[in-house]
Amino acid sequence: MENIIENKFTVRPKPLEGESLTGYFMRLAKNNYLSLDEFFYIVKSDYKKSSRQLHITDTLPEKVMNIELLKKILKCCSSDIEKMSFTNVFYLFFNDKEEALSNYRSVMPEMIEKEKRKFCSYCLEETGTYKLVWQLKDIQVCDIHQIKLQSKCPSCSNEQPYVSLELANYSCHFCHSPLTTPSIDTTYSDIALINDQLQKYQDWNFLMTSDITLSFENIPGLHKEKQLAISFIYLFTGKENTFDMKTIPKTERSYIRGLLRFLNNGGSRLKVTLRRLFRLIEHSKTSMREFSEMRVPESFIKSLKLTPYKKEVGPCLCSWCKSNKSDKSIKELTNIEGNNSYKFVQVSYSKISVCLDCFTRHGYNDQNKWVSIKMGKNTIGVNVELAEKILYLFKAGLLFTQVKGNVNVSRFSCYYAVAYLVNQGAIPLQYYMQKDVIKPKELVECFKKLVSSYGEKRQKAKELFNWTAKEYYYFLTTKEVQTFLLMESYRIKKLSRIGSSSNWRKKVSRELKKQVQAETKITIKGVANALGCSLKGLQTNNLRGMIVAAREQQKQLYIKSFTDKTKKNVKKYLDGKLDLLEEISSVKEIYICVEKNENWVRRNIPELHNWIVNKKREVNIIIKKRSQINYKRAIEEAVDFHIANGIEPTFERVLNHIGFNMGILQKRPIIRDMIMEARTKLGTIQKQR
Repeated sequence: MENIIENKFTVRPKPLEGESLTGYFMRLAKNNYLSLDEFFYIVKSDYKKSSRQLHITDTLPEKVMNIELLKKILKCCSSDIEKMSFTNVFYLFFNDKEEALSNYRSVMPEMIEKEKRKFCSYCLEETGTYKLVWQLKDIQVCDIHQIKLQSKCPSCSNEQPYVSLELANYSCHFCHSPLTTPSIDTTYSDIALINDQLQKYQDWNFLMTSDITLSFENIPGLHKEKQLAISFIYLFTGKENTFDMKTIPKTERSYIRGLLRFLNNGGSRLKVTLRRLFRLIEHSKTSMREFSEMRVPESFIKSLKLTPYKKEVGPCLCSWCKSNKSDKSIKELTNIEGNNSYKFVQVSYSKISVCLDCFTRHGYNDQNKWVSIKMGKNTIGVNVELAEKILYLFKAGLLFTQVKGNVNVSRFSCYYAVAYLVNQGAIPLQYYMQKDVIKPKELVECFKKLVSSYGEKRQKAKELFNWTAKEYYYFLTTKEVQTFLLMESYRIKKLSRIGSSSNWRKKVSRELKKQVQAETKITIKGVANALGCSLKGLQTNNLRGMIVAAREQQKQLYIKSFTDKTKKNVKKYLDGKLDLLEEISSVKEIYICVEKNENWVRRNIPELHNWIVNKKREVNIIIKKRSQINYKRAIEEAVDFHIANGIEPTFERVLNHIGFNMGILQKRPIIRDMIMEARTKLGTIQKQR
């Protein structure tokens, strides 16, 4: 199914410098002849037609989009997508992505223009870029041309929507006039305002493009939001060595008290937002770079009289891990991930976490010490103590066969530990296997089948994929498989209680055939209701793509049938107009005989609309030619009649004779020429007689 979706995007334009993600999406949809509804339905996990949610695509796309599918469609990596959004700004405030996704509203409230598109006419003319930073409410001026950013059409003055295919053509969504023509009142003469705007550009570009942190290291392990709150209070007090509430203006004391309650875990939801931070930096006449480099003295932190802070995750303790002694790859496990999916030995641990580089587990023991967790027999994951022992024996020069006899564990446990060390780069592959290993292209998909199946997984791997025991453990300890087992496998296990993935695919396939035969419009919700399962169940089992592909196929068949029927009706209508020699004033006249309205056809079948427009033009040309021949014949007869009766063939008399008034001469000047030509020609003939 993903191949079908990828094939819909045959043209992938290169992202422009500073371009917003939605700006790029508009160009991508236009170049691939897709409507925006169709495009966003493919890439958004919970697409709604309302444009009020589309701004989240530019702020934190992972909140509303299927990033993995988007990476395959665009053939790019996550960092390329993040550069076109404010994702990096959000990560400055939180320790991990999950926190950013659940708390994104608290970072940039009301800082983004949510419903209108801002643009610089000169930039559209020169580079065709809708810049990401322009969507910020604080940004009012183009940093290159130093003119006021627009959001209204210079011709019709309508506010431009957040996304539109017309915007991809740099035209007004409503009147289709070019947006590359600037309004008269776009220039700024206030130098102070321009300098202030340029400083804002520098601050935002620094936040979006720099590898920085807005925290300090005086209290290691403290949450980023709390570190930021302390830095904020320190700058607010004028960088004093100690904190004194009396130095805070009375109008701001309630806000500072709220931050102090937040720092002391007092239940306050008050936090530092970007709007507050920018306001403080502007008032303090500093920059975001200077704020990020600021260090808070220990004396100031002590004067805040903070209560003991909540225990935070510690660093990775694994000696062979690339994140050793760092907590950048440490992720705390949730109850579902940590307790239901993994069984540890009977030791009480708190703050159970995992390193996403080496996949070793850590936590606080009974003595409140951060340690590596000793895992039980049924744990999904390698035993660290065993791995350390094998690594020691390997460095001592023992062969693999000798190692198996010295560790006093089963053959398969030894395979597991050695394969893990090979994937970690601590031991060469030749030490574990004599031959090269050919890794399957869809390795994670293979393990999804294993997880959803019953029985011993190693035996199942041999039955399904013909893997040897060594190959199975080698694939099992790869990073992508370990990540899947840790973060996603429990969801598939839960779904497999109802039925296996293959059974569900058969059910969905039968239902889709039934709906196609009944000519029922295929929808994900309709299929879910027919099968009596939830939408989440279909999505978890990767069945949504199968339904989307069937719906797309049904849509293409309908479009073909509709196109053929419409062309037949339009030809019949135009033939009638030709017989009556009635010109067609607008395309809307033709759409009377079309089942769908003009907007629907233009959006879904643009080539059919173009065909109708061209046919209208061709028929009107034929009608004009035939009408001119008829007019010429009638005019000659009228002039001949008047001359034969000794009456001067004036314009008015000739026109009255053929059933027209003098107003026709303004609408069709060619009739004037026909009358004059007929008078000259017939008058000459009459004289010759």
